[in-house]
Amino acid sequence: MEKDFSLLNEKYRPQKLRDIAGQDTAIQDLLKWIKNFKKEKNRAIILHGPSGNGKTALAQALANELTYELIQMNASDFRTEKTIMEKIGHAVSQQSLVQKKGKIVLIDEIDGIYGTSDRGGISALQKIIRTTNYPIILTANDIWIDKLRFLRLSCKLIQMRKVDLRTIVKRLKEIAETEGVKIKEAILHEIARRAEGDLRAAINDLQTLGMKKVDEKDLELISWREKEIPIFETLLAIFKSKDWRIIQKAFSSSDKTPDEILMWIAENIPNEYEKPEEIAAAYNMLSRADVFRGRIIHNQAWGLQAFSNELMTFGVAAAKKEKYRKFTRYVPPKILQKMGASKGERAARDEVAFLVGKKLHCSKKRTIEQFPYLSLILKKKSLDLPLDEEQIRFLKNYT
Repeated sequence: MEKDFSLLNEKYRPQKLRDIAGQDTAIQDLLKWIKNFKKEKNRAIILHGPSGNGKTALAQALANELTYELIQMNASDFRTEKTIMEKIGHAVSQQSLVQKKGKIVLIDEIDGIYGTSDRGGISALQKIIRTTNYPIILTANDIWIDKLRFLRLSCKLIQMRKVDLRTIVKRLKEIAETEGVKIKEAILHEIARRAEGDLRAAINDLQTLGMKKVDEKDLELISWREKEIPIFETLLAIFKSKDWRIIQKAFSSSDKTPDEILMWIAENIPNEYEKPEEIAAAYNMLSRADVFRGRIIHNQAWGLQAFSNELMTFGVAAAKKEKYRKFTRYVPPKILQKMGASKGERAARDEVAFLVGKKLHCSKKRTIEQFPYLSLILKKKSLDLPLDEEQIRFLKNYT
């Protein structure tokens, strides 16, 4: 029988509430809220707590158990008040298009919602919450950040704590036995201890160690959760190794996001690989990863993230026929260097565009297109714009 090497966290994602580990109080609070939803004053709840403790999985398992349709989104994609009203507003006002008993709207990582580029984002979300016909579940790692202070007043808060060590060990043991992995319980305890309450990280570490026999020396492949590694070490693992365990560990522990890692790899493939066929194969893997990335962004298909990650890491690593033992100086992506140099100017431009756009009832893009004309007018006369002196000066000198 062929071995299944799919991501263990996806393979063993909880399907029912009884599968959620170590969150009994949160489960009971959530069930009570949703069963009394029509009478509840709070039309939304926020599941908050450390990363990897099952916030998203709990909402998904709840929908499965109640046979509800689940509409899942990520808050980091809501860049404007308009997109919030379009995406979330439509989701909570339209009836379910599938034969389900009800509907739940899940908005992940609400603490990642854009706050500076759209000052009306949180207030728009509050309006939706007040009028929603369906339960809204939000998740956040840090609920106490300042930009969420008003949102907290509109929602019921349910805290999800770190998963305790014994619960993590028990779950790891169940997975290891199912997968046929020979591993001592002492090693499972060490994996759990290093995960520091992050069950998802512990499962990832179990997979990193291997899917056959695991012993103490393999623990060198994993580190403590808080330790992030520089991008250069991630690139070294991808370009200099073919060991999927080392590559996966370097990728998951990187101090860069997957999008940033993709750009770093693209910039450095010709610096590392010398044979034309290897360079072509590596860029082919990278382009396929970028296709998945596009589908993730446009369709909110976050389940495809694993495929994108594997193509940009294992796929690029497999493109080389043999390891290059030369020293390679890895360089930052040129696009990031250019963006870094113009970051302040772009931030000022976007802020002015937001304020002027509100006044003119235009999108940010359309407002920026009008900047040259506004600049000419301002050089001859004043305009009633909601800008301070510095912003007026910026717009007047815009070229």
